Amino acid sequence: MESKCPKCGAPLIDGKCGYCGYISEKGGGNQENGDFTRAQTGMGQEIPTMTGSPMLYAAGIIPGISRKSKTTALLLCIFLGGLGAHRFYVGKVGTGILYLLTVGFFGIGWLVDIIRIATGSFRDEFGLPVKQ
Repeated sequence: MESKCPKCGAPLIDGKCGYCGYISEKGGGNQENGDFTRAQTGMGQEIPTMTGSPMLYAAGIIPGISRKSKTTALLLCIFLGGLGAHRFYVGKVGTGILYLLTVGFFGIGWLVDIIRIATGSFRDEFGLPVKQ
């Protein structure tokens, strides 16, 4: 079973999140407020996190929400959507190349993506919805 990062929701590979830098290490124990684990930031700082309810240390990281901006993705899609710029921005390189070669799936995929980004159903490479 693939585990997900408690901070951002991206997949954990060998206990490490490649998206936000979270590293899971078992530590502590049954403390007063529940079970604690130790997490390290990408810079080696160790922070305590409570199981199921992590204390976020980096501003702007919301669990289950992409760090990519919805506004930026929408503007890229409107002005450079035929070239797949919005797809490259959110990390979907494969479909970005496809959009680049087919002029945004002949304009249809481009229009669908504008609607999906505007309504909030567009997702990044990790399957997380782009931020508001």
